[in-house]
Amino acid sequence: MFGPESVLGVSRAPSVHLDSRPLWVEARTAAQLNLRDGQVIQAVAKTHDGSVRLWLRDFSFGIPNGWNIREGDKPFLRASLTPSGWGLLIQPAAPGEGQFARQVGLPTASQAKPATAELFQGARLSTLLLQPPGFSSLLPWLQPGVLEVLARSIGANDWLAQYKAASLTMAKINPEALRRAVLAQSRSVENDLGSQRVAQDDPKSLLRKLLVALAQEEGEALVDKVSKNLHRAVDELEAAQLQTVQDMARGQFALHVVLPFADADPVELFFHRPPRSSEQDAPPLSVDIHSRSRRLGEIWLNTTITGGQQVDLMMWALQAETAHMAQQNASELQFEMDAFNLKLRSFQIFNAPRPGLPEEWTPPARGSVVDARA
Repeated sequence: MFGPESVLGVSRAPSVHLDSRPLWVEARTAAQLNLRDGQVIQAVAKTHDGSVRLWLRDFSFGIPNGWNIREGDKPFLRASLTPSGWGLLIQPAAPGEGQFARQVGLPTASQAKPATAELFQGARLSTLLLQPPGFSSLLPWLQPGVLEVLARSIGANDWLAQYKAASLTMAKINPEALRRAVLAQSRSVENDLGSQRVAQDDPKSLLRKLLVALAQEEGEALVDKVSKNLHRAVDELEAAQLQTVQDMARGQFALHVVLPFADADPVELFFHRPPRSSEQDAPPLSVDIHSRSRRLGEIWLNTTITGGQQVDLMMWALQAETAHMAQQNASELQFEMDAFNLKLRSFQIFNAPRPGLPEEWTPPARGSVVDARA
């Protein structure tokens, strides 16, 4: 339903790996290549004797584990002189270019000097890559009425009109509205404008506009606190987009979005399709839905679509009434799916929390002391 090309609008994305192994180079070869510590050079991936190798001028190297490099790729490598010798590390983008940042909608620091802009983007990418997953800071702001109260308090009436127009309504949800909302988050506004597409308002761009309005309110400690919290929420959205681009570079599709509703609590969606393999040329697409509904309680729903038509569902609900309601409506759901040529193979419902969930991460309070001892 949502392929990488239609979701992100980019054909290929450069790899960003915090855990990538360096490409070690012998001292003699480094001297012949005239390498300098910190130098960024471009390599070319070519097939030689049945395997893909990286070529730097007249030298070829094997590709380390963790580098998702294919024939024809031209990755940028940064030379680093360490006590162990010369190493080359893959870089997210060309030096001085903001292409990678623009693909996920990051600030480009266009008013800064080129060297400063490069340092800014590198630090920004590193910060986002270390961002814990999830939307713990964003979700409270997307509760119905919260942002509306904030907008009215600062007189942001134009912004409020845009926010209401972009918000979904649970009572009138339909497949096309859901598709537009997901695509609006999966592609950055900058990517839409660069591709000459009509940019749609999404939570990230709307929060940025609200931050601009907040910046005009000066001299109040509460405004500063609200601004910091909103900046943290924007970071979560940008980190999710960056992770999607990184996963695509590794050959898999993983998209994490959050949908705000005007009449209901926000809903998190996670789309995932693993990389193709020799055993499975068309791996199944899974869709995880997570809702913290104040009326129905916390709900997790996992949907696995195999072969484009075979559907398996698993649901976990904390409230017994919600689980019982789902059991009663299972046959109606199967009837609705038949109308779309989908076959419901299984539907398992559990009155329990979803097992294997990671612990919720909350940002520490300012001034906290962290014990980092091993």
